[in-house]
Amino acid sequence: MYKLFTICLLFSFLSTGQHLKNSFAPYFKIGTAINIEQQLDKRRGEFTELISSQFNSLVAENAMKWDALNPEPNVYNFALSDKLIDFATERKMEVVGHVLFWHNQTPEWLFKDTNGKQVSKDLLIKRMRHHIRVLNKRYGEKIHAWDVVNEALNEDGSLRDSPWKQILGEDWVQQAFKIAQEELPPKTKLIYNDYNLHNRNKLMGLLELLHSMQANSIRIDAIGIQAHWALDYPSHKNLEFLINTLHKNKVQIHFSELDIDVLPRPKQFDGGAEITESHKYNMFIDPYKEGLPTSMQNQLANRYQGLFKVFLKHADKIDRVNFWGLTDEFSWKNQWPVANRTNHPLLFDRDGKAKAAFYSIIKTVKPKTP
Repeated sequence: MYKLFTICLLFSFLSTGQHLKNSFAPYFKIGTAINIEQQLDKRRGEFTELISSQFNSLVAENAMKWDALNPEPNVYNFALSDKLIDFATERKMEVVGHVLFWHNQTPEWLFKDTNGKQVSKDLLIKRMRHHIRVLNKRYGEKIHAWDVVNEALNEDGSLRDSPWKQILGEDWVQQAFKIAQEELPPKTKLIYNDYNLHNRNKLMGLLELLHSMQANSIRIDAIGIQAHWALDYPSHKNLEFLINTLHKNKVQIHFSELDIDVLPRPKQFDGGAEITESHKYNMFIDPYKEGLPTSMQNQLANRYQGLFKVFLKHADKIDRVNFWGLTDEFSWKNQWPVANRTNHPLLFDRDGKAKAAFYSIIKTVKPKTP
């Protein structure tokens, strides 16, 4: 079965000659998030051609988060992240590290001292600096960019009340970027990553952070816009406002986590990507368990095509567009915000076949005249 999958996939892309990374090479990089344990370890043979032919930038979906890399003091697990680095290096693909500092998927020991009490500010900063030094010693410039801080803002633009803020204070994001600037290679791009930045209040909060860092000569190179969107939001108008606003504030733009939810939203869910949010399953919000019907395939294709037209219009401001997952089988949207649903948010279906959305994106690139 796996051999048949690989042969069909290879034939499909070689026969069409259509490749995302080549089509968009004049404009911006095209990346994907990889479930390393599945796609580069247990089932590497299935996915090597798909990854290599379509993408020139890779992100570890979970394997470079703190709890995966450093679950206990002085214990580091590099097996999976090494596979990603080796795979990308062999194919001259860029790697974006995800993520240095986040309030989720971070081990509890980090915020506690040897007596089990909340760690001091000085000790936490020491641990942060040590973590970056360990990663930099191992990977250095093999990692093109790092998501330094992830999801530090509330929806109203205020700072999230995380352990980072409680221990380090209101300027903890600035401190985190300062440490990253001091410890990582000068060529490594430093990114702030968050969702719902198309909402004005959250964007204003981000601009406050950005201006504070710029005023204090703390380097921040790019904003990662988590594009966990749906068929009906955000509007192109709001998206263009976001792009233009960030560009005016002298940062590069990464669409860092792109997927389009096609399932009905549960009641009380307003979108976004708050990982702790959870809603009860019912069959009415899981209507496509047997596959996505043609009408919905077309809606998804039209949505992706519209977004990529906006991206191309502003290509001079965008460094990377990164899909959050390789195929529908591995999308986190199958489990969030409702567990055990069958979602179809990406360009490749559960068999690894290109969907109508893939071809709709390719069509947005106008052939160059001789």
